[in-house]
Amino acid sequence: MIKQDTSNSMGVKTHSEPKKLITLVPTHLAKQGYDFVFKADAGPECETCRVRTVCLTNLEVGVRYTVKQVKSAEHYCALVDSKAKVVEVEKALFKISIEKQKYIPSATIKYAPVQCDWRFCKNYIYCVDNGLTEGVKVKLEEEGGDVDCPRGFRLIFVGISQ
Repeated sequence: MIKQDTSNSMGVKTHSEPKKLITLVPTHLAKQGYDFVFKADAGPECETCRVRTVCLTNLEVGVRYTVKQVKSAEHYCALVDSKAKVVEVEKALFKISIEKQKYIPSATIKYAPVQCDWRFCKNYIYCVDNGLTEGVKVKLEEEGGDVDCPRGFRLIFVGISQ
């Protein structure tokens, strides 16, 4: 959630309740805990949709989100030709791997994938194919231990947020 600053009648900044992030996801994916990377895929079907702004403007492109709460409201989505549920989401904390020497607790870094092309490795989804775009800023939250790398890279698992 995003904390918003507001000003009272005397111009003094006050903190309001955090802004809830609301969007829509296809009904079959609308489950608490479901993670996704927002891509802002839109088609001509979206031009006349009355809930277009909820789908396409509330989230940041390339950021991973977790469904926090599924609401009862649903709408037909012409883009995917099925119903979509209204959900509350939050930026996800998730696990990646990075080179051990690059880990600095609580640092914000520009993400760079591990330079490895072994797609069938059990760690590939943490090292390379984790939904992050090279250069995106991530915050290193917590160390999760050494990665057992079959190629011999010195890597660690790290919990991150965007």
